[in-house]
Amino acid sequence: MIRQPKSLQQIIEICQNAGFISGKVQNNWVKNVQFLPFGSLLSQNILNEWHNVDRNVNIYFQRDGSTRPGTADSLAYYRNRELHTKIDLIKKHFEFEIPFGVAENLIDTSTDETVAENDVGFDIQGKTLLSCSYFIDANESNEMFYKIQRQRKIWWMKFAANPGRFFISDLKTDSINEQAMQTVSVKSKFPFGNIELEKLELIPYRCFSPKLKFLDELKKITATTPNIIRSSMVLESGTLATLIDAVDTGTTTEINFHRKIAPYQCSIFVTVSDQSNQPELHDLAKYVASMLRRANISTLNAPKCFVTGTDALNEALREMDNIGVPYGLLLDEVSLKNGLIQLRNRDTTISETIHLSDVPDYLLKIFRS
Repeated sequence: MIRQPKSLQQIIEICQNAGFISGKVQNNWVKNVQFLPFGSLLSQNILNEWHNVDRNVNIYFQRDGSTRPGTADSLAYYRNRELHTKIDLIKKHFEFEIPFGVAENLIDTSTDETVAENDVGFDIQGKTLLSCSYFIDANESNEMFYKIQRQRKIWWMKFAANPGRFFISDLKTDSINEQAMQTVSVKSKFPFGNIELEKLELIPYRCFSPKLKFLDELKKITATTPNIIRSSMVLESGTLATLIDAVDTGTTTEINFHRKIAPYQCSIFVTVSDQSNQPELHDLAKYVASMLRRANISTLNAPKCFVTGTDALNEALREMDNIGVPYGLLLDEVSLKNGLIQLRNRDTTISETIHLSDVPDYLLKIFRS
């Protein structure tokens, strides 16, 4: 039987019922978007992955950018005096050779709410702009621009439930002070429209500061004014696109998050047949949860997952599938005797037996792969 694609309205309703976001669909816009607890956790995990990506050059981060306004408009962004002061400091104290990068978290002050034809739009208050500027030798910037396009597309594919939906938009060229600025976007394709995830721009820096020069890391002979490749994304829009992808790919109300960005990576389930064992099982569940959290594995140890009987366990498993938890640990009376528990994979629904002392290292290997 062919699964019918979900509409945007159906997907947003599933997201609301699961506790990720609230919002109202009007035409191809999601209005009044508010992030609920699970949505905020998902957003934080995506932010962490954005910071941790290997960009192959030295990147100078400013992670406290929530106090500094910024804009997706690159012309305004690179004319900002504070940014030029920061670049001068980097040149003076750290890096006088290109290539290198500057990454910031900013409050998005952009007021342009237009979207391209056939694109989905989001009405979000208090947007966070993630911006990374690569300073590249002008003679090598075109090659690097295409390389970064591929890297960023692959980054989005890596965390997607359906990697085949991502594409690079057509190249757009604008003129700034008689210099050409090139722009493309990484987008995801859905039956109801496309979503822009990230904008990539190639900008001649001489348009803003022709006096700023760096040595080339390889040539180290002549100083040059670099070109800039800017990657910018609205964190909340990227989070919504990731959430929509996970819901669209799942069956009915199931949400298929990648294990690295799921709000919770693991949930604990306890089945009790003899009520006299409940206190011990409760303590064991707390111990396992604490052990996993110390290993930086986000773990949910919810009372609703303490159940009696197979039907109640299956219902609890479905509830955790519906918020995208990729792994479940199943404890029962046998676990009290020999320390063996069942590790369930959400995607395959297959369980394997493992000793509780081996669980943290085993899961960490999975999450790092």
